[in-house]
Amino acid sequence: MSTTSTRRHPHSLLVVASHNPSLVQLLNTRITREMVDHVARHAAKCVCMHPAYASPAPGVHSLSHFIIQIVNTTNISTATLLSCLIYFDRIRAKMNGLQHATSSAMHRIFLATIIVTAKYLNDSAPKNSHWATFVESTHRWKVAEINTMERELLRLLDFDMRFSEEEACLHFAPFMT
Repeated sequence: MSTTSTRRHPHSLLVVASHNPSLVQLLNTRITREMVDHVARHAAKCVCMHPAYASPAPGVHSLSHFIIQIVNTTNISTATLLSCLIYFDRIRAKMNGLQHATSSAMHRIFLATIIVTAKYLNDSAPKNSHWATFVESTHRWKVAEINTMERELLRLLDFDMRFSEEEACLHFAPFMT
């Protein structure tokens, strides 16, 4: 049986002891409402809402509610949710705020980001047909639309999903002890 100092971390090829202890501790916690709200605020910064769409249209759930729905139906990890923060910064730098976006733009950006993050970080991730089922109670996106969202996001990120532990610690800092 291996000891903690020689055991590999499940999100890494390195032993647990080689990682920032606060990061390891954070990745072993459950997703909180504070994390969801933080991620929602950062996703929202990727778009500049058209004044007519500044508040969600009737029947459209808030972004935080949408994220909670996804967290509850997909069982995504803390690492997957918080890693979206890294990509939101990259998206924001490339897009300079999507001008005159509709209220669903934030939901689309979040969904595409969580999909590519889950696929990048996990050996086994839901297929896009599953994601369509996960969000069908709030959005009627077809699998083809979700495929397009994913491709467009990957192009926007130049298909570069890599990030360092230091970058993760910087973005996850509000939740690290």
